[in-house]
Amino acid sequence: PLLLNMSESSGSDDEFDADDVYSMDLYDRTATGAEILDKIREHPTFVSFRSHAENKWTVLSVEQIEATLDLNIVDWEDFHTKVLESIVCNKGTNKTNAHRKATAYMNACAELKVSISRSNLPDFAKITEHHSNEWSSAVYTFACLFIEELERSVNKAIDDLSTKIDSILATPFEPLDEIHAETIYYIVCASLEAADRWRIRGQLRP
Repeated sequence: PLLLNMSESSGSDDEFDADDVYSMDLYDRTATGAEILDKIREHPTFVSFRSHAENKWTVLSVEQIEATLDLNIVDWEDFHTKVLESIVCNKGTNKTNAHRKATAYMNACAELKVSISRSNLPDFAKITEHHSNEWSSAVYTFACLFIEELERSVNKAIDDLSTKIDSILATPFEPLDEIHAETIYYIVCASLEAADRWRIRGQLRP
């Protein structure tokens, strides 16, 4: 569900098209970069990296491991934006291209993970090649976790919405008064008539 969007663009410059709506909805329901970083700090993998630093099993100190998630040192907000852009640019629009688009998305994420792990190295990570390798390895690992948490937040929002819709549909509904009931009656009849027209039109197609 993360990459599949069946809507088509309206092509109008004056109105939001399907891609605009999809992008805004995606940004709205996705966890922020700061929220994702908080999740990573609690993740067993980050705890393990921190433990290695405490036991001097790495050249990086505890403070330096913690610095990998510092927004002032590593540009996680830019990473967050680029991953979301990759989702939008590589969303599947039908069953035929869904697999190809999903592969393109995974390739884009792989490039982003490598890029963030090799850019913006702080001075202490440049002391030796060993330092830079340890730093890059840690940032790359956390970038993998970042994408996992981002995707989980998107899918959780979808699941939450589905659950909310199910609960609404499961609740007995009764019109408040006769006018209310009559309005709903006409809306339902119009919807059924429109659906029937589309059905007939579909049967007439060659």
